[in-house]
Amino acid sequence: MGVPRHRIIDMATTNAASALRLSDQTGRLAAGCRADILVVDGDPLAGLYALRAVRLVLAGGRFPIPDSAALPWAQQRPASAEQTDCRG
Repeated sequence: MGVPRHRIIDMATTNAASALRLSDQTGRLAAGCRADILVVDGDPLAGLYALRAVRLVLAGGRFPIPDSAALPWAQQRPASAEQTDCRG
């Protein structure tokens, strides 16, 4: 389609968060943001096929664990964790 790979990744992250009016919470790696991270095997800037080789997913900075499998202490947020605005 002629769209550079870095623009496709921007559209799926930063631009999507802005369109959904969530850019103060997610869409990029910054202090205070949710820390939704997809780790892949390879460089998606070299080839988007790398996005198919998912190695790790973090949602809100944590591994998604089904409620039935999580320990009670693992679901608690530390009192020292502050919620801040991630706009930078």
